[in-house]
Order: sequence, then structure tokens, then C-alpha cells
Amino acid sequence: MSYLQVEYCTKSDLNICSTNYSEILEILNKENKEGVVMGDFNIDLLQFSNDDFINNTFSQTFVPVITKPTRVTHTSSTLIDHIYTNNVTSTSHSGIIITDMVDHFGTFYVLENPRKNHLPKYEYKRSLSEQNIKKLQEQIKHFYFSDIYHLKANPDKAYNLFLSMIQSTYEVLFLKKKKKEITMHKQYIKKNHG
Repeated sequence: MSYLQVEYCTKSDLNICSTNYSEILEILNKENKEGVVMGDFNIDLLQFSNDDFINNTFSQTFVPVITKPTRVTHTSSTLIDHIYTNNVTSTSHSGIIITDMVDHFGTFYVLENPRKNHLPKYEYKRSLSEQNIKKLQEQIKHFYFSDIYHLKANPDKAYNLFLSMIQSTYEVLFLKKKKKEITMHKQYIKKNHG
């Protein structure tokens, strides 16, 4: 994402706020930049009288990601806390956090970090061959179990010593080796042919 704008519009400044909002969307659209614009706009998207505001948003290729009421009282429900983005192709999550601590619900929009998918991911495997298993058995024959036996008064220490002896030998004999790059499986929409 290359741009984030947070807005707060009072009811008396709606015209100025709407003009600034339109200019920001127009610039982002012309420069072909991804962006998120969010805030308390004090414009209820659930009312049909806001067609100009919505039409301007859509014409600049931005869409709302919050579509349910964000302020609920005993007498009304309004959607005045908005989040818009033109980045609809990326994996994202948005939602509303319902709380009675304040008069507006919390809203969020989470984008997946695109850079994490570019990191190489490899699969590591250990060779559990018969030869390595025989080597492990041979090594275990030469362990000094008397050290473990002397710890019989403290079974936790005896167990930890035994486990560390086995693990350290296992790590040496069964080394992790890089096998292949893991490919990320893309999800596809499948047509129902039924």
C-alpha cells in the first residue's frame, strides 16, 4: 500500500471534507497508487441521499469495505465510520468491533503483507534411513546410563539428562537437509458442473 489517509469530518464541515476526499481519490487514481482512506465522515452510507458521495467514490475505483452500521443507538443505526480502498485484489480482512464503551463501534482493515510471499520457503527433511537408525542404536549402546541412574532421587533431572543425550545424538545423525522449495498453492474458484 502506498497511501493511507485518515479523516474526521464534523457535520458543519461536510462540504470541505467531501471536496478534500474527492481530491485525494482523484490523485490516487491518476497516479495509479493503492490506497486506503478511512475515518468518521459523518455521512451515513445507509441513507440514499448520499448518492453523489458514493458515486464519486466508485468512479475513482474505490470501494467501501465496511457495509454495516458503525453507530447504533436506541433510536437509530448509521454507517458513518468508513474505510475505502482501491486494493480489492489482495487478501484482506475487514470488520467491526462491537463495544459499548464508546458511541461508535471500532472498524478495521487488515492487508496481507505482499513481501512475505516473496521469501523463499523450503522444506527440510531428515533422512530416517536404516543406516542412520543403526548408527543411533550403536550410539545408545555407548551411553553412560550410570549418570542417569545416580539421579534416581530426582526423576525430572534424570529424564531431562536422558532426553538431552538422545536428542543431541539424533540431531547429529539425522541432519535436516533442504529438499525443495515449497510452492504456495493458489486457490481457484471451481465451476460447479452439476
